[in-house]
Amino acid sequence: MSLATLAFELLLTRIFSVTLWNNYAFVAVSLAMFGLTAGAVMVHVLPRVFRPERTWAHMSASCLLMGMCVIASFEAHRAMRVPPNLSLAALPLLAATYLIAAIPFACSGIAISLALTRFPMQVSRLYAADLCGAAVGCIVLGLILMASDGSTAVYAMAAVAFGGAIAFAIDGKIEGLKRIACIATVATAGFVLVNTLVIHVGGQSLVRLTWAKGQEEPAPLYERWNSYSRVRVWEQASGPQAPFGWGFSSKMPEQRRGLWLALDIDASAATYLTWFHGDLSSLGYLAWDVTNLAHYVKSGSDVLIIGSGGGRDVLSSLYFHEKSVTGVEMNQAVYQAMTKTFGDFTGHLDRLPNVRIVNDEARSYLARTPEKYDLIQLSLVDTWAATAAGAFVLSENALYTTEAWNVYLSRLHPGGIVSVSRWYSHDSPYELPRLAALAARALRQHGATRPQDHIVIAYNTGPNGSNVAAVATLLASVDPFTPRELERLNQAAAERGLHILFSPSECHDDLLRTVICSEDIAAATASLPVNLVPPTDDKPFFFDNSRPSGLFRGGLWNRANVQGGLLILLGLFAVVVVFSVAFILTPLAIRSACGGAKGKRPGLRPTLYFALIGVAFMIVEIAQMQRLVVLLGHPAYSLTVVLFSLLVSSGIGSFSTAAINRENLFASARYRLMGLMGTLIVLGMLSPICVESFQSGSTPVRIAVALGLLFPVGFFMGMAFPIGMKWAAEEDADYTAWLWGVNGASSVCASVLAMIISMTAGISVAWWVGAATYLVAAVVLMSGARRAVGSDVPECADEACNSILGTIAA
Repeated sequence: MSLATLAFELLLTRIFSVTLWNNYAFVAVSLAMFGLTAGAVMVHVLPRVFRPERTWAHMSASCLLMGMCVIASFEAHRAMRVPPNLSLAALPLLAATYLIAAIPFACSGIAISLALTRFPMQVSRLYAADLCGAAVGCIVLGLILMASDGSTAVYAMAAVAFGGAIAFAIDGKIEGLKRIACIATVATAGFVLVNTLVIHVGGQSLVRLTWAKGQEEPAPLYERWNSYSRVRVWEQASGPQAPFGWGFSSKMPEQRRGLWLALDIDASAATYLTWFHGDLSSLGYLAWDVTNLAHYVKSGSDVLIIGSGGGRDVLSSLYFHEKSVTGVEMNQAVYQAMTKTFGDFTGHLDRLPNVRIVNDEARSYLARTPEKYDLIQLSLVDTWAATAAGAFVLSENALYTTEAWNVYLSRLHPGGIVSVSRWYSHDSPYELPRLAALAARALRQHGATRPQDHIVIAYNTGPNGSNVAAVATLLASVDPFTPRELERLNQAAAERGLHILFSPSECHDDLLRTVICSEDIAAATASLPVNLVPPTDDKPFFFDNSRPSGLFRGGLWNRANVQGGLLILLGLFAVVVVFSVAFILTPLAIRSACGGAKGKRPGLRPTLYFALIGVAFMIVEIAQMQRLVVLLGHPAYSLTVVLFSLLVSSGIGSFSTAAINRENLFASARYRLMGLMGTLIVLGMLSPICVESFQSGSTPVRIAVALGLLFPVGFFMGMAFPIGMKWAAEEDADYTAWLWGVNGASSVCASVLAMIISMTAGISVAWWVGAATYLVAAVVLMSGARRAVGSDVPECADEACNSILGTIAA
């Protein structure tokens, strides 16, 4: 049941990132926790329905209902045409999507809550099975997506839930439910196999997504899913077409028409596959693209392209007769499309003698390669679509930090250039200044005393000469630009209708001059409503430029803050708090106010303890997930490795508490929680060092290091819940469902709170906040356990607990 639950949660983030946007995909994490907790609340507030003698039947029926609701909620979402932009018209559909998708998790919450609260003496083993099943779900989902597609994976997870219904029905000896669940399992699994075969023989999925970003999708020529993206290739129009690109000069003359295929990632990030068979004269339009400005300075060079995509930047290097080209493409599905599936169309660029295409993550590839280059090129590279697999928790991009730029600069020959192209428009007015600030900071760290002598920025003009849809290219040279190089750049810009925005000899933007020339960028830009301080690996949120002090400056919905993610996160935090209070805590409080079945109310200490460990676990998990993005190379790898490792190690830690009983509860809890605190402190100091030291290692080595950083802390964190549940059972077993609900509600809120802390204060601060929260929980437990089992506890711990309770009450 846990396998199906976690895999469906991750799958929803994949589907939402295709049908909606990554901002909404993040909601899937909170949505799952909300649904699970709501199911536990139902168990607690409806004791006459969920009678103990009917436990097996209710667990089996809940699994069966979950499988049905997984399919029904997906089909309902597949039929919805949700507007892609946040608006009043979209809110009802978004709310409906949220609530419909939460229903399967509520069914799962009923089954898991019953299992964990009706068998308190087996809670250690059951919680271990819960966590390990969820861990396996991380791996299983990735395998299913590689073999089929997202829609088929939904039905596969329904089949797994039906399997859970069979298992519960067998133990409960409920023949009717067992037969129904067996029929449902066989039928659903059969559909999964048939649809997978249809996809593999070249057909279209029988249940493919038809709406994405509010638009109806045409049938694709190629579609592949993986754990971090959905890649499609489709034909925009039949026959030859005019060249298409975002960086073309408005003065580009009419060019030879050609054949192109569109390739998109999650229905948003787009590139093109170009028909090419060796005729370089057909590529003349590339000379008019501002993203290729560096080639006018670095001809006959060794070039490395970060994010080779459909191969356009590779073709640009060939057109300018560069000596060698290395393209690094992280997405395996994109790499497969360009080099194999459509290799005949693209001319098999990877087979040319001076071209090499590598399927790898660029930063880790550069960190471990001994080769050096004359030009490193990033043209509109981001992971907005791909990182929606983990949504906001994974929305950082490790390519745009000062540490990453130090890697780039260290891999350049003398006089080498880093060329980065980003949007320069009214919709993103601060993206280019932040990029310039990042380049200047990295150059200073690399030894440059006057970064303004190392930077040139040029841009094209959009429709009718405006910069509404312009692209700017920043060139950062490891050495100061020479007069000859500047002359070539100015000449190329004049001939191609491009505009020099900044160079050592001229500047047409005061903000660019400020961020490039100022050593203290934070002080120089303090009056702005946005954050232009260069991102670091500890705060790698390049695409979020909002700052807390500027949220309401110039109006609540000012453009800069809407563009950033902090305001969205704060709004989402308010939403999840309201939902948690309305649908979780309020029913529980009403039930508790009535005194439950025995006229008693749940204790304040157990309630506080379970709220604290819910917050702490989520904050620590998300902080480590963000930190390991740099080490593992991509947010999706971080998501899978961190979740799998923490869940497995937590499951083992939970299992290790099986021998704890009333007599040894206090002593065992004391030593285990001391071990947890010690582990958090040690790993909090070691993790940044290990990430920096091993990022140049091979993928297996980096994964092994990540496992080493995760397993110890997961092992001890897995003990906190079963220890607390045994303590609570000693005080009053009737309120274990209440405590489960409180734990879930706090986890829902903490999933957003962790991101707010990381974005405003840094990943390291988030980690230490999680560690401090565990410390407070330990103090509460030590005091409460002594009262429950009559053990001695230091007086200072009891006083500390009373102080904490008094502060919260105030």
